[in-house]
Parts: sequence; structure tokens; C-alpha cells
Amino acid sequence: MGYDYNKIILNIKNGKHSRLGIGSSRIVYDLNDGFVVKIAKDIRGIFQNEAEHKTYLSHKSVLFAEVIDISEDNRFLIMPKAERIKNINTVLRYYRVKSIKSLFYKDKLIISDIHENNLSRNDLYRVSSWGLINNVPLIIDYGLTHNIFKKFYGYNRFFKKYKPIHYF
Repeated sequence: MGYDYNKIILNIKNGKHSRLGIGSSRIVYDLNDGFVVKIAKDIRGIFQNEAEHKTYLSHKSVLFAEVIDISEDNRFLIMPKAERIKNINTVLRYYRVKSIKSLFYKDKLIISDIHENNLSRNDLYRVSSWGLINNVPLIIDYGLTHNIFKKFYGYNRFFKKYKPIHYF
């Protein structure tokens, strides 16, 4: 699609894009056009953006939200804007299952996606990893792989400080 990431940063700096959320390694901003940008705060966010993009390109399950664009340096990732899901029961009711685990076993393709992309199943169970896009619950945060977790969040690494990326 081709986004002008310098313009996005300028618009954020000028208050034209509101912050929707913040995680340990990425910040999400509303692009005011039905899409959001996930901006890496540090090296962990770069790896998570890259993992999310690779997962989307290879996914088989319909449960993953679309990745629209990613910058060449993986600092910026564009996705459709999702409505926040406050209770995991929204997902369970929509897919007519009793648990996220049973959803994953109902949709055999997602098990394949999880294994092939080394995704953290525990991370996908969290309500904050889901959002509504066109009234359909989809996984909107799937960039944390087991390898990324071990490298950056594993034992005694959680409190390590990583060099922040400065955009302004």
C-alpha cells in the first residue's frame, strides 16, 4: 500500500493521531482512516512487528487481523483499526466455543499457524490480543513468538532496559 512513515511521525508529533494503546515494546496510534500504526519503541518492537508481518503472510487461519503494510526497517506496522474487546466472552460467543483453547482446536488451521510461526499460545489467550474488526473478533496482537520472549523477556531479562528509538 505504501505509507509515508515520516508524515505519520510528523502527524503524531503535531497531535493529529491519537494514541490508542501502549505495550512493553510498541505504541499504537489511530491513523484516522480506519487503520492503526504499531510503532516500535525499541528493538523488541521491531522484532514483534517483523514476526507479526511474517505470521500474517504465512497464516492459514481466518483468526488473524490483516497486516496492511510494514516499513522496510520493521519499525512501523499498519493494521485495520479494531474495536477493543473488554471481555473474552465476546470471542467465545461469536465462535460458539467454551474457551479460547477449544476455539484453537476447533480451527485446526490456527494450531498449524501457532506451531509454524512459534507463537506464544498464552499471549493469544489474553483478551487484549483480540479486537473487533467489522464486528468479527480477530487476533490483533500476535507478534510475540517464543524466540522473542526468550531473547527479550525471559528469565532475568524482563527488567532489562533496551535502547529506545527516538522518533521526534
